[in-house]
Amino acid sequence: MARPKQGVPKDKVAEILKWLSEGKPLREWCRIKGNPSYGTVYDWKDKDSEFSSRFAHARDIGYELLAQECLKIADTPKRGRVVTKDGKGAIVEVKFQDMTDHRKLQIDTRLKLLARWDPSRYAERLNTVHSGKLTLEELVCGDDDRRAE
Repeated sequence: MARPKQGVPKDKVAEILKWLSEGKPLREWCRIKGNPSYGTVYDWKDKDSEFSSRFAHARDIGYELLAQECLKIADTPKRGRVVTKDGKGAIVEVKFQDMTDHRKLQIDTRLKLLARWDPSRYAERLNTVHSGKLTLEELVCGDDDRRAE
């Protein structure tokens, strides 16, 4: 779809904001036939401050939804089948159990994306405290050079 010269079409605004507030990626929406490109949407954001503000708010809602989804995934066991095969590919054992590793992957993926997309709210904070003293000479020369003297 070519880049439109007019403002943001109202029907597309509603679609985009709904999509983002559901925690879905914008690129996925842009790939749907008939929707504008990713670049076009960002051009609209640059040109329309109201749309940009609503876009950011919808994204925040979507991020919160993804964070809540992590809790739901963690609290909801998912039963699956684990098949063990021998060296020849024959089935030795079939077990039905909770797909803990799969659920962990789903949660980790969402949390890592949230940390990248909104680090102020979702990234881990590291607090480094230094005790003792460090001289400028140690910083510049390193500790090994001082021992050689």
